[in-house]
Amino acid sequence: MTTRSFVMLLCAAIAALPAASARAQAGADPAPVPPGEQTVVPPATPPTDPTGAPAPEVNDRAAYDNASREYQAHPDTDSAEALAVAASKIGAHREAAEHFAIALSLKPGMDASRRARLQTLLKAEKAHVATVLVKLSTDAKASILVDGIDVGTYPLKLPLYLDPGEHTFAVVAEEKRFVSVRVGVPADKSVTVTMHEAPADAKVASSEKPIWPAVVLGSLGGAALAVGIGTVAASFSRESEAEELGAEIGTCDLVALSPACLELSSVVSERNTLRNASTIAFISSGVFAAATIGYLFIPQAKETPAQGAPPAAVEWMVAPAVASDHVGVVVFGAF
Repeated sequence: MTTRSFVMLLCAAIAALPAASARAQAGADPAPVPPGEQTVVPPATPPTDPTGAPAPEVNDRAAYDNASREYQAHPDTDSAEALAVAASKIGAHREAAEHFAIALSLKPGMDASRRARLQTLLKAEKAHVATVLVKLSTDAKASILVDGIDVGTYPLKLPLYLDPGEHTFAVVAEEKRFVSVRVGVPADKSVTVTMHEAPADAKVASSEKPIWPAVVLGSLGGAALAVGIGTVAASFSRESEAEELGAEIGTCDLVALSPACLELSSVVSERNTLRNASTIAFISSGVFAAATIGYLFIPQAKETPAQGAPPAAVEWMVAPAVASDHVGVVVFGAF
């Protein structure tokens, strides 16, 4: 063997040493654990639901589904108890409490030991939910709604078992209306929710006035103005006629009036009557105009009758009052 061949063989042997060492370590037994020490294997993380709570076992969920179908098909004490137990295992405490209570109510004559056991189970579930009694301020045939869901007809045979938190209570009755309320209920507590009848709606007089009174008043004012103008014109005509007769007659004998003097006296009397009538007509026209403006621009007071009292009837009328010594408007009616 030449020197060159020996060197090449030595290099190949050196290159093979790391691979051989790795194969030896892979095939060797693991290093012994020193006395007093143990190898810790981390436990598997249980599956969780979206809220982070451990998810119920698949078998418990299947048992709950089967119990629910059985109760819907045959709602008796046994199926209600089975559904309550299954609901408790999956953490449905509200449903568990509800069906434990149903199981107790469906068989009042059950043996004492079973009743005591169901009561104990119900008490354990009530620690997780709120027990709610619903009462109405006045008796009525009505449906009770919780968060928009009909939970039964009043009076409810059993208490309501609700998850802790706020809930909206409403009542739907045929002839009465009740005020809806939102109430916060805590766990492991009994709460009584009293629903009060809604008060009768207060009737408020409308702030908008009818237009017909203003039309009537305005029409009367216009008619009075027209009468005033007509009577003034007629009085001027009689005035001219009286002046012409007076110029023709000259002086009248007051002891024995001539026919011409009697005619003059009649014309003067008519003139005076027309003047008085025109004055009354103009005054009436002004009064009606003032009444129209007042009605249109003076605000109408709002009146709210007492609760439960019928609204007061408002009836009124405006009429002119004309006499020999005065003129005006009379307003009368019931308020």
